[in-house]
Amino acid sequence: MKISGLLKFFLICLGMMQISSAQAQPVSPCQVFGKIFYTKTKQEAQVWVYVEDSEGLADLIVYKEENELFADKAGLWCKTAKKKFADYRVYITDNPEEAHFCIFYTDEPDFAGCQD
Repeated sequence: MKISGLLKFFLICLGMMQISSAQAQPVSPCQVFGKIFYTKTKQEAQVWVYVEDSEGLADLIVYKEENELFADKAGLWCKTAKKKFADYRVYITDNPEEAHFCIFYTDEPDFAGCQD
């Protein structure tokens, strides 16, 4: 069965719209925890974050956990070097306007979590 050029173009556009809408799904800061892979490009990332200087301005307080088994709730991030093992791929942006949400790094694991 031969598909006309216009129909083929329409199907390609429809597929591209589905891909871009899947990428645009927002992720709640409270859902981001576990093994984190930091990407160098926006295209690879699931989440774009801006690092705040002030805890009060952040949506999520992040503690850099060394052991991935303890990175089991919001804000507990364990860096992984392998993208395929990550729970989330994160891009750190210099522009707070383009970030999905803002984070603040803490030295205390008890302070990690979502800001109310």
